[in-house]
Amino acid sequence: MGSAAVLSSVARRLEGKVALITGGVSGLGKATAKTLKAEDVAEAVAYLGSDEAGCVSGLNLLVDGAFTATNTALGLHLYSDL
Repeated sequence: MGSAAVLSSVARRLEGKVALITGGVSGLGKATAKTLKAEDVAEAVAYLGSDEAGCVSGLNLLVDGAFTATNTALGLHLYSDL
């Protein structure tokens, strides 16, 4: 089974669920993060901007392999890691 098939299998198992990917900067974490669809990224960003996220502080999400969305006690910040 090729690596694309393995990642596709993982993506299917995560469908409808929230995935927390640690180590998304390199290796398997990066490969897994890149398999997430744009819709998944949009959901994460929408969550960070929602009232529900108001009680969360220090939450970091790797977005699209190049951007980080952060919800801190000071507010929502979007910035590029490039």
